[in-house]
Amino acid sequence: MEDSHALDLADIAASSGSLAERAQWMIERLRRVTPFDAAWVALADPLDGPYRSLVALDLDDTVHRYLA
Repeated sequence: MEDSHALDLADIAASSGSLAERAQWMIERLRRVTPFDAAWVALADPLDGPYRSLVALDLDDTVHRYLA
């Protein structure tokens, strides 16, 4: 079962969707394996300045504004 989850995530990572779409798909798949209340995924590039928010899921508006 764990191998199928790893393969599923690998397929998502290798898919042709945009970076934000793949992040959303990964969060949705991970939620099936590990329940969580909210999630936030960002891309950090130390050479290109601040992080770039990719996906936020079920975050309180206050937290979402803070992270944005």
